[in-house]
Amino acid sequence: MNDIYINLIIIAIIIILFLSYILIGYFYNNYKEYKVNVDRSLYKTSRYINTTNNKLTSNISSTLNVINNTSNNLNDKIITDRNTNDLKFMSTNSNITNVNNNSSNTSNNLSKYDNNIKNYMQFRYGTNIINDALYNHRFDTSPSPNLSLKLLTDITAINGMTVKTNVNKTMQICDGNVVDSKCINMDVNANGDFDIYPDNINVSNINIYNKNKLKVLAKFDLNSNNIYLGRDDENAGMVINEGNVFVKNINFLKTGSNYADAMNRNDIYQPYNITQINKLFSSINGIYTIIKSTGTETPPQNTLIINFQPKFDIAVAKTLTIPIYELNNTAAATSSISITNDSATQFGATAILNLKNISLTTTALIAKNTNIRIKFVDAKITVAATYTEPYITNTFTIDYI
Repeated sequence: MNDIYINLIIIAIIIILFLSYILIGYFYNNYKEYKVNVDRSLYKTSRYINTTNNKLTSNISSTLNVINNTSNNLNDKIITDRNTNDLKFMSTNSNITNVNNNSSNTSNNLSKYDNNIKNYMQFRYGTNIINDALYNHRFDTSPSPNLSLKLLTDITAINGMTVKTNVNKTMQICDGNVVDSKCINMDVNANGDFDIYPDNINVSNINIYNKNKLKVLAKFDLNSNNIYLGRDDENAGMVINEGNVFVKNINFLKTGSNYADAMNRNDIYQPYNITQINKLFSSINGIYTIIKSTGTETPPQNTLIINFQPKFDIAVAKTLTIPIYELNNTAAATSSISITNDSATQFGATAILNLKNISLTTTALIAKNTNIRIKFVDAKITVAATYTEPYITNTFTIDYI
């Protein structure tokens, strides 16, 4: 029994040893293969590392070369730029110096310009001169501030001047007073009318003078609403007061004459007063005929026929006194005689006989250039014995003022 256990133990030991040999051989082979693989891997790795190291060394060398070249280039560039910048700086510094000089010159010129322009212009705020403090005032403030510009010297507009006006913005011409100036306003209103009127009550007259301001040719008296033409006083040739025109002397020129000659030669024109002028427009030229009676009437009656044609209209209630030079009526009292025939029927039915005149009064308007014929047949129409003709014709000129 013991032998069997011993044999079994020996067999077990043999088996264990065999298995151990197999395991050792397996592990040994694996170790050899692993070592070979490791050696091979180490060799490859070593070669890769060497190759890579060579490449890195080459790349580093190339990079160092590039860096060195770049550094050299940068150094050259820096030196070049520095030289260029130095030149530019020197040029800029020179320019700055020139600018400073120019600025100084400009400042001096502006100062001179400022001083000079104040000789020509004056800026005001209300009545205060603000030439020395313009920077304290805004010229673009809305609504418009009380700022004004005054020109201190004569101004000549070579290419013309346009002044835009309305009733609120006029062109003013004033005297030299700063306060309480006397001014004349001028504007063109919305209707296109050119208006001239005073700015205040202190302006009394508007005068128009001749050359060298020696004589007033026309005067507009703003206090009395009178317009004087020719002079500015009572010797004016014409004075207009609202709807009335007053004239002292009127000169009528002969046909074919001219004003210049008329003013130097008194023989070619005639001065007239108002009475003479009225006569020019109210005179009538006519003709009359007296036909003596044949003696068959009882009492004998002579016939008087009057003809005329007025050059101007004759108004109603105007009396025409016509002289009949050949009459022999010596009665001091007036008498009425009948109108036998009135071609125009503007004188009614009767006329007045007074010595050697017959007076007719118009009862209707007689238009100019109307032929008028009036006939009387009456015993009161008597003729002086010295006139022996059977009929008598004569002319007459009358004024019916």
